[in-house]
Amino acid sequence: MQRIKSALQNLEAFRQYIFWGVGTSDSHFSSQTGELEFPAALERGLLNLGFQAIFTSPIQPYYSHLAENKQFFEPYLTSQSPKRILDAQLRNLQPGPLGDRFLLGTQEQLAPANELMGDNHVLRIFDSLLSGKHARPICLVVINAEATLRHLEDQRTLSGVLAKWNRLTSTNPNKILFCFDARNEATLRESIDDLQINAISNLLPSSGFPIGEFGQLRSIGSPNDEELSELIQARFQRKLRSSSPANLRRISKLIAGEGLPLSTWIPRINSLPELTKDSLRENNWLESSKKDSRPALDQLNGFVGMANVKTVINDLVKWASRIDHDRSEQKAPLLHMVFTGPPGVGKTTVARFLGEILHDCGLLQKGQLVVQSPTSLVADHIGGTARLVHQAVDSALGGVLFIDEAYGLADRDRGGFVQEAIETLMHRMEIDHGKFIVVLAGYQKQMVRLFRQNPGLDRRFPTEFRLRFAPYSSEELGSIFINIAHQEGFQITEELWEQLNRLFARITLANDETAGNAGEVKNLFEATCRKWRLRDTNNGSESPQVLDVSDLPNEYQRLIGFNTEEIKHAYQSLDCFLGLREVKVKLKRLAKLIEYEQHKRTIVNDFSWNLPTLHQVFVGNPGTGKTSIARLFGEMLKACGYLRKGHTVEVSAPLLISGYAGDSGSRLSSLIQEALDGVLFIDEAYALTRRPGSANFEVIDSLTKAIEDFRNRLVVVVAGYPQEMSEFLAGNPGLQSRFADPILFSDLTQQEMGELLGTYAVSEGYNLPGDVQRIAELKLVLQQRQEPEKFGNARSVKKLFDEMKKRLAERVLAQLEEKTGVVSVTAIPGWNVFSAEDVRDEGITFIVAADAPSTTVSGKPGIESWVMRTEDPLHS
Repeated sequence: MQRIKSALQNLEAFRQYIFWGVGTSDSHFSSQTGELEFPAALERGLLNLGFQAIFTSPIQPYYSHLAENKQFFEPYLTSQSPKRILDAQLRNLQPGPLGDRFLLGTQEQLAPANELMGDNHVLRIFDSLLSGKHARPICLVVINAEATLRHLEDQRTLSGVLAKWNRLTSTNPNKILFCFDARNEATLRESIDDLQINAISNLLPSSGFPIGEFGQLRSIGSPNDEELSELIQARFQRKLRSSSPANLRRISKLIAGEGLPLSTWIPRINSLPELTKDSLRENNWLESSKKDSRPALDQLNGFVGMANVKTVINDLVKWASRIDHDRSEQKAPLLHMVFTGPPGVGKTTVARFLGEILHDCGLLQKGQLVVQSPTSLVADHIGGTARLVHQAVDSALGGVLFIDEAYGLADRDRGGFVQEAIETLMHRMEIDHGKFIVVLAGYQKQMVRLFRQNPGLDRRFPTEFRLRFAPYSSEELGSIFINIAHQEGFQITEELWEQLNRLFARITLANDETAGNAGEVKNLFEATCRKWRLRDTNNGSESPQVLDVSDLPNEYQRLIGFNTEEIKHAYQSLDCFLGLREVKVKLKRLAKLIEYEQHKRTIVNDFSWNLPTLHQVFVGNPGTGKTSIARLFGEMLKACGYLRKGHTVEVSAPLLISGYAGDSGSRLSSLIQEALDGVLFIDEAYALTRRPGSANFEVIDSLTKAIEDFRNRLVVVVAGYPQEMSEFLAGNPGLQSRFADPILFSDLTQQEMGELLGTYAVSEGYNLPGDVQRIAELKLVLQQRQEPEKFGNARSVKKLFDEMKKRLAERVLAQLEEKTGVVSVTAIPGWNVFSAEDVRDEGITFIVAADAPSTTVSGKPGIESWVMRTEDPLHS
């Protein structure tokens, strides 16, 4: 009943009130009354305040739960005298169609059962009751108001009497309570908007302000720990089985922190043989599924690392234990916090324990954790952002509101809606001071920028509560793995432990904050267990669970060595490319150096890399294989154990250049994040020639910084035409020093073009005779000599091959149409054999002769070929 009592405080100020929340459709409990439905519990609360309560709902026009109330209302509802009804019920009504007269009917018609009384009649009875003066004030309670009011027959009369009731003088003590089943602010606003009744809509503050707990809106939430403790003691004491009072309080607080109705918990508790923290968690009834039953502070202190975080929180607990336990007259301390650090270092987990710890200290009412992100708090329309923030804060009252990647609230690209989120949050931090704690989390640099852009945040987050979560060291990552293994009942061999030490040392070499990530350690353990289960077919319940080095996933074994088969396959793939002798020699030589370093690292137990720069410059004309080789280069570096993923992210430099400041660098940063642990390939890189004040300048600066920031995690390959790339690098000395010498991708020779064409034909099941192949080679050479700037090497070969296929199909199908009774092209001789006709150009004859002299074609001297201009039919 405590929730009802709190909602009924200070009803003197207004005539009409809105009650909403979980509690309006929940059971309520006290040791004096037992379990009561909401209307009955509310009526008792009103009776204690001196009110006579009458209820209305969608299924009952009027009713009461208490005998004394029923006796009070009986004369008004079942009077035998039409005149008394007219005097008592219709007094002060506005004239109707018949003036002040109403058609009342007979006595039998006036006193029927409730269900036969019309809505209009009931409404006028309520008007008579609320407008009059009585020995005890009247309180009309509209249950499930969203349905009750919407379905009344006469909406016009309803609007009129509601407006009239609101205009009654202050000497009239009667009240109206509208009870909505809405469980959050958004649903409440939507329900009231749907009613389209101004007298009720006016009770709501504008969408930019919180509904709040007092005023004319009263929230009745889920049961608190006091009500739950009273329930458990009165009805379920046998399930506690000699539990201490402290244990009872702890269980009550855990249940209260879930924010669920009392009616949900009663059958759950009834179904348990014993009420313990473990039994609640085994049934997945608590937000945390951990098996650890120790107090939250003990669990936090058992974490690996986080020395500075533990110190601050332990000191806070000591302070809370020494101050006066009665804090009713003390101003709540400012406990909002900032957690900075990379993902996977425990920020969210610590926030969850922080809520439980401060709840145990009495500084928070519930201790629940509500996780939000800037995306979930910022809308795309006016007023929507404030509503989202209010909803988040309302759900976090009594606990912790954790905003991850909070630096997103400094994103000016989203306009004023971001600022609206910050201002609304700061407003709630002021008016609800001490009722909840805000924890902002994110990367260190971005969080600094957030506070610089929003000075109002600075004074709301004490400096001593701005905690940095450092990446875990390799030793700490090893301890985390061991702890997880022991918790799950696994042992590990000495060989695996040695390899894990090498692995974590390799991981933490990355020069960025994401290196020491506990989340990755958990994923590694789970992957290792899966492989162990596949290996150990006899892992019954009595078998020892021992993880060995063979259980380590292949992708992690590669980080501490190299994969011989993958390297061999990468070399074979490289050899399949036609020509490119210089490319093959340089890339193979580099890969073998990495292999050598891997052997050396094993011997000297030093996991640092001593390699020349791996960032490459590929120069050459279109179609020479630069993009394909860049993809293969990433796979080679992955096989050698240098890159973890080896994928390639491709972008054309002109697409990076934006028309306004800041956007180009942002685009590149997004691509860099996508390319981490792989290759970033920038084609036509010469378009980024550095010009101060331009977007190109911005991209070059971002690229240079990324190369330094993500050493060992990113390889950059820039590509373009030879001359343009030479000028590009000459104009960017800082960038030039970070790349290896350019690798030239030569144009295809005549022979290589013929071989490539033959490869295409064989792969698709065609027959390419030698003489036709030579004619195709000549045609390609002619294109290459006549228009070198448009020639695409391999792309031009593929284009010619596609054209040859079209002509072959046209020729064969023409023959098929001439033959009657033949339905398949396979019946046509040479149906898949290319001929010289499939290569020809109109007006050009190719004469194939081994000793043909040099000549001129179309007036272009110096073209060495066997091509002659003629009007004769094609011949060879």
